[in-house]
Amino acid sequence: MTLSAQSPTPGDTRRSLWTGIGADRVGEFTVGSLLQRAAMPAPDTVALVEGIPDRDARRRWTYAELLADAERAARALLGRFAPGERIAVWANNIPEWLLLQTGAALAGLTLVTVDPALRRNEVAHVLGRSEATGVFLVREYRGNPMAETVAGLRDDLPALRGAVLFEDWAEFVDTGDPAAALPHVCPDDTAQIQFTSGTTGLRRGRCCTIAARSTAPACPTASSSASAPATRSSTSCRCSTPPGRCWPPCRRSGRARPTCCSRGSTPPSTSG
Repeated sequence: MTLSAQSPTPGDTRRSLWTGIGADRVGEFTVGSLLQRAAMPAPDTVALVEGIPDRDARRRWTYAELLADAERAARALLGRFAPGERIAVWANNIPEWLLLQTGAALAGLTLVTVDPALRRNEVAHVLGRSEATGVFLVREYRGNPMAETVAGLRDDLPALRGAVLFEDWAEFVDTGDPAAALPHVCPDDTAQIQFTSGTTGLRRGRCCTIAARSTAPACPTASSSASAPATRSSTSCRCSTPPGRCWPPCRRSGRARPTCCSRGSTPPSTSG
């Protein structure tokens, strides 16, 4: 299929999609870069509101505050994990879940999402299959003793180096080095590993890239608090980064998929 920004010629039926005159081309950005782009023109606009019944107790973040907290989380994560490693989140819908997600995206980490309703054997399968090196979790949710479950699984999960309770989130983000450089992340990097429902067998992982597509024109200016990217060899990157400035390397440059997503060269089916 050919895409064109020009007006169609009357009677020309060879093209199935017309973008219109002057329409911006679709660009590819990372989750982290989109947050940076949103914070620049509207730093004081409310971006996140905690969804709890008590209106007066709801915490709120502006876009500037959300970006600042995400970058703090990213630097704390980089103090324990290396870009490209996988960390799991096992919690209900809380603001720290989103802060971890955006922080992981900025740090070049892959987030493994874990259903808070899962029990011991299912959690062991997800964490083991994804080779998660860390897990962030709530102590319990609706009677599910999550912290106790993870503690009991540590000997069965050799890749798991640590567990952080979200009740200790503030202390965790304070461990980050404010001067630490944030790595450059490409749209082709794996952002999340999501597991299927497991209705017909064991849950299977599906890799999701960090790409976020937008019709907004590209903005060359990064957040003022973002540090220069680390240098790493890369042969091809769709994020318009000069060669050799891409970390972690894009999948197109040969970086292997996580084992839970690969049986040969393609991810497993999402069915089941």
